[in-house]
Amino acid sequence: MTLLTITYFYKRDIQQNLDKYRYHKTLKILNYLFFIIFIVFLAIYFIVGISRPIFHTTDYFLIKINEMIGKKAIKEFRLQLIYRSNSTFKKNINLGSARNPSYIIDPAKYKIFISLYDDKNYYPLKIYCLVNDQKYFPQQKTIFLSGYYSKLGFSADQNQHLSHHFTDGENHSISHLNLNTCEFIYQQTLNQ
Repeated sequence: MTLLTITYFYKRDIQQNLDKYRYHKTLKILNYLFFIIFIVFLAIYFIVGISRPIFHTTDYFLIKINEMIGKKAIKEFRLQLIYRSNSTFKKNINLGSARNPSYIIDPAKYKIFISLYDDKNYYPLKIYCLVNDQKYFPQQKTIFLSGYYSKLGFSADQNQHLSHHFTDGENHSISHLNLNTCEFIYQQTLNQ
């Protein structure tokens, strides 16, 4: 009887240990498999994200890579403009943070939402502000920007102001001090 009892407990314990071993081994293999799948999807996400043709206007790192590996090119874009009156005109706005506020009186009477688009893509730019009453019109509906073109997309050269492509109603050229990004105009107002 004792031999039967020992044999029974021995077989039961071996079977339980074997099941635990198989379970842990399977769990370990599944963990490695899920980790590899996660890394593959993460790599695909970043490769697709970087290789998309994007109009890189603010991302300094991608612009510099594009300048190194890209070819100099001039690309044609069409303009789309939306004028909106500025709801914070002549009101105090905070340019700082909650801890370090920097208040200015908003000088921009109008905000302009400018978008560039080509045959394939639509590129919204930063918001532009007008500091005077006069509305400006594009000289042409299409503009040509010089920059670099590679697999990363097109990145425009630095220091290209859209004010060069606009005129007032009497075909006078516009200073970039009157038509520029709201960031630039607010920073100039803050520095005065």
